[in-house]
Amino acid sequence: MCTQDGTLYAWECNVRRTATTTAQAMVSRLTGGGRPAWSTGTVTGIEPMTFDKTVGHLSEAGLDCQPGESEGVLPYADRHPDGRSWRYTALAPTHTRLTELEVRLAATLGHEVL
Repeated sequence: MCTQDGTLYAWECNVRRTATTTAQAMVSRLTGGGRPAWSTGTVTGIEPMTFDKTVGHLSEAGLDCQPGESEGVLPYADRHPDGRSWRYTALAPTHTRLTELEVRLAATLGHEVL
């Protein structure tokens, strides 16, 4: 690293995808090594729901991800103590479609989309 006055400092940078490695491996496994657009995030519903009820809502809305498909939303079983917030991974063939799925996800769980 070089400061504004020209002083050089040794710097170690260990760049790797630690936070997304698990999600990337899951997406790769589910899509047979395909390369869909994907993201991870947290969505907050308007009311607390069990994991099974959340999965049911996703299925009814056509947002559930089936093995071998490259589109859908996968909620994580560990939910926030408030019962309303869910971590998820979403995948789709394109970034545009991925955005559409995330908007639909928020609407399906009762979150107002602004």
